[in-house]
Order: sequence, then structure tokens, then C-alpha cells
Amino acid sequence: GVILWADNFRADETTPMLLRSSYAQQKRKDRLRDLEMLLEGRPLYGYAASAGFMLLPYDDPVDGDIAGATAGYRIYERFGVDRQVMFGLDAMGFLNTTRLTGGLLSAGSWWVFPRPDLVHPEFRFGGKAGAFVAGSKGNAAIFQLGAEMLLRYRFGVYAYILFMTKSELEPGKNLGGVGGAAGMSFNW
Repeated sequence: GVILWADNFRADETTPMLLRSSYAQQKRKDRLRDLEMLLEGRPLYGYAASAGFMLLPYDDPVDGDIAGATAGYRIYERFGVDRQVMFGLDAMGFLNTTRLTGGLLSAGSWWVFPRPDLVHPEFRFGGKAGAFVAGSKGNAAIFQLGAEMLLRYRFGVYAYILFMTKSELEPGKNLGGVGGAAGMSFNW
């Protein structure tokens, strides 16, 4: 056999520590817990609470689109060897005190990039599909594409582009089209 490459590292309390990357080595106890969860079929769940702003498209020539505050809650599960695929269910409330109040119920899927580590933020890219419910009028299907960034360790920010199907809210005025949403989240 031929040795192509070799390194020798020596360290004691007087030399600085050598770190090769930001990826945290998985601890033996954590790996054992993951293997036990896989054997028992237990999933890895997470939760997120969010608050933000949403712009719903509305064809009112005088007042324009409807902007409002949002507050929501998500439960999600992570899949895959490196837990880089997420599936979740969202419930979110929408409030504009003068024009429209409603709620969004949706399901989504995200891909996490890069592989989670201890130094870099976690980016999530994905989409959601669901329903906007505002009572007897203004109900519509809603589809969202966007990105989320989870800052270390619990706080995150998000931005989505949304498409809402047409729905008559008032005679001659339709709710629907392209809008957006942005905000922040707390994850645990």
C-alpha cells in the first residue's frame, strides 16, 4: 500500500485548538437518541410562533390592497438523514381593524439549506397551500412561496409571495391576486 496523504496534530494546554469546520460533531448520546427514535418510529417535531404583516390583493380603486397584522402558530416535523426536509401545518390570524378580519389554515413543505450546524443561520425554502377564511364572503384558496431564515438559536424572519384566488368581498370588488407576507418567528 501507498500512503497518499497524512497529517499529524499535537496539542496540549499551551497550544491553540484546531477547528476544521463549523459542523458540530454529533454527540454519542444524541446519535443514540436519534437511532432509538428511528427504531421506535418517533418523529422529530418542532413548533413556531410568528407575528408579521400581510398584504392581501384587493381591487378597490379608492383604498387599494388590504394590509394587516398577522399572528400564527406552526407545528412541523423534520425528515431525512440530516433533517433537511420539513412538513408543517400553519394556523394564522389576519387583522385589519377597519376592512377585513380572517384566518389562514395551510400546509407547507420546506427544504433546509445548508445542513444545520452551530455557526451559520438556517435557511428554509418552500411553499404553503391553504385557505383564507373570512366568514361568508372573502373566502379563497391561498398559495405561498418564500424563504425563512432561522437565526441562531430561536429567532427567525420570513418573507413570502402569495397568490390568492378571486373572491367577491363586496359587490363589484374582488379579493385575490398577488400579495405578500413578512414577519418574524420564535422557534422551539
